[in-house]
Amino acid sequence: MSSMKKLLFIFIALFSYSTIIYASFPVTDNNIVVVDSNDQPTEAPEDCVDWALFAICLLFGWLGMHRFMTGDYLIATLQLLTMGGCGIWYIIDLFAIAMCKMGR
Repeated sequence: MSSMKKLLFIFIALFSYSTIIYASFPVTDNNIVVVDSNDQPTEAPEDCVDWALFAICLLFGWLGMHRFMTGDYLIATLQLLTMGGCGIWYIIDLFAIAMCKMGR
């Protein structure tokens, strides 16, 4: 029973450390809206989400198929071997596609 507790502690410690690493990336906002003198936006934001890529990522993201579609073969192969990075890459890529950071 003692070895099971040690194994559980190591798993929780590694998981906690990995979540700190993933959460420590810098966040930047590149979407600047120019406002004219009437306080109206000059351009309406266009729909930049690639819905086909989003659908492929939603259905087959754990296999890395969306990364194969974008031409990123190294990460696609890693996702294929790790089942989408145990689901973490899969979720990050879904959000990246939805926020127009990946795709077109």
